[in-house]
Amino acid sequence: MDRRRIATHRDGSAGAAPCDPLSILPSDVLLTAFSHWDAEELAVASITCHHAYAMLDGAVALAVKRLGYRELPPPRGPYDTRTHRLRHLRRLAARHPQTLTAGPTTSFCIVGGRTVLEWGGGDDAERCFTIPSPVAGIGVAVREVAAGDSHCLMLAADGVYSWGSDNVHGQLGHGDVLPRQEPRRIEALAAAGVTEVAQVCCGPQHSLVLSVAGEVRSFGRGSLGRLGLGDTHDVHTPQPLLYATTVTGVFTRGTFERAVQLNPLPRVVQLSAGLFHSMAVTEGGTLYSWGSGTNGRLGHGDTVMQLRPREVEALASVDVVHASAGSGHSVAVSACGALYSWGQGYSGRLGHGNQETKPQPALVESLSRQKITSAVAGSEFTICITARGAAYAFGNDDYTGTVWWGRGWEGGSARALLPARIKALDEARVDQAAAGNAHALLRTDRSEIFTFGSGEHGQLGHGDLKESLLPRKVEAVELP
Repeated sequence: MDRRRIATHRDGSAGAAPCDPLSILPSDVLLTAFSHWDAEELAVASITCHHAYAMLDGAVALAVKRLGYRELPPPRGPYDTRTHRLRHLRRLAARHPQTLTAGPTTSFCIVGGRTVLEWGGGDDAERCFTIPSPVAGIGVAVREVAAGDSHCLMLAADGVYSWGSDNVHGQLGHGDVLPRQEPRRIEALAAAGVTEVAQVCCGPQHSLVLSVAGEVRSFGRGSLGRLGLGDTHDVHTPQPLLYATTVTGVFTRGTFERAVQLNPLPRVVQLSAGLFHSMAVTEGGTLYSWGSGTNGRLGHGDTVMQLRPREVEALASVDVVHASAGSGHSVAVSACGALYSWGQGYSGRLGHGNQETKPQPALVESLSRQKITSAVAGSEFTICITARGAAYAFGNDDYTGTVWWGRGWEGGSARALLPARIKALDEARVDQAAAGNAHALLRTDRSEIFTFGSGEHGQLGHGDLKESLLPRKVEAVELP
């Protein structure tokens, strides 16, 4: 049925027009149809079509339920309409759950919705899991998992859990610095009114949580401003992020004064935590970054540390849908599938054909014919995935001295200055990637997980401590 035709058939009266074609359709059919419309169409239809207006509440409620959420986020003002908040939920739902993650020397994946497998993390075969093993103490449905240096966050059906051997900076979020060997729910989130969470994210020693309402909370190590809370102090419980805006002041005794006002970030749909910096993508496609500005990793054209989120103005005209913060560089993906990179350029990790450092986002032109859907920034490399399921990689790794995706170099410091397709997986479609310091994980549409790179900590999951220059299937993991 033509949506535009439905939206214009209204006679202006309070009741149904006798000749209105919608009057012959059952109400449940109309309700289902309206609930599938995007926010803009539904908003216009509610004004021009009395059927859509009468069913707006039911259509929105049905759409929210279909997306898997409990309810619409609360309004932030008189002009924050139901359709606007529905648009936020739809963009939030478009992000794929993070069922695969990597710490610097560890790997994790979710299996069957209730089991989290881990491997790696040791210096010899007796001190690490060289074969995937279940994380103990999980008795709830699991949606996402994120890994830091020595801590993890898990998004479950009943809240956010954390555990790890390192909690010196309070990155577990329990209000103390005690380690936790098994997952424990972060009660401070519910106490702060965060009842529904959309994403969890870990840097090596800090953590980020995104609520369904689009609010960001951070905790853990605060040095270099990576928490975005306005200072460099450690925080042991989740705290809300605010960004500073300058309010035009007035002349007072011959001096023009400006006031700084703190406001919540616009609704966020995706987060990423790097080594010393963090990033957030909003529902409107705006990218914010904060933390250490060394090597221009924040994308603001300088190397200044940002204690609070600041908009990446170089991407103001770009509809950003995804971003990833690495050790010294950052990447972002636009709605049209373009890839941008900036920061430390050593080893070719930016994909521009050179090793130049870029303080502002620059388009990766060699991928302009590909539609990129996601990208992950590792320590000195980047991996991106196309809409057709192809995986590209560029950069290098000083831990192994070789390029993992098999470009043919031998010995020395191998670097791919331009994106190279990982041809070993040409027969499969890659749908998710994760990057550690010196290793990477890829998941395919066949429910297979492949790993490659350094294996000295058992992080590849093949039962040994050997490196792998090409993607190798983790046989011990069987995804449904």
